[in-house]
Amino acid sequence: MIKALDSIKLTNDEMPVSARLSSSRPILSPMSPAEPKCLAGYCDRWWINSEPGKNVAIHYWIFESPQDAKQVAVEGRKYLSARAIYIDGKWESIYQPETKSEHMFGDKTWSWKNNILFVKSNAVVLVSEPGQQVELETIRSIVRKIEEKINIALND
Repeated sequence: MIKALDSIKLTNDEMPVSARLSSSRPILSPMSPAEPKCLAGYCDRWWINSEPGKNVAIHYWIFESPQDAKQVAVEGRKYLSARAIYIDGKWESIYQPETKSEHMFGDKTWSWKNNILFVKSNAVVLVSEPGQQVELETIRSIVRKIEEKINIALND
């Protein structure tokens, strides 16, 4: 299991594209104050290619168990955005399960436009791009790099 967020957070040298870290702050679980609470959470904001409007927020959370992480990812999706979509007669989170295997990450993946949420072991990660200015393939390359770091941390 992931023991520390620092083991999975990206650094300037690890970003797969030219980027500059603009801010980093602790965050609570998407379900806070409800259980399960996260052991640690951080949001890093990055400027991509130093271009106006091209920014990415990477939210990292770790939980006590993979079951807690999956529960938060499944139930907490609706708290990650005020937006919702109407499916089969009810309002659902905009983050819907990814259906294409080549776009899946970790143990389970949800996506919406250029935003990817995934859970792997006891970690939940959301890579979001609020302005739709960063290409989806760039977002996927960031997610792939984070998943690589998670795999390394899990094998240590």
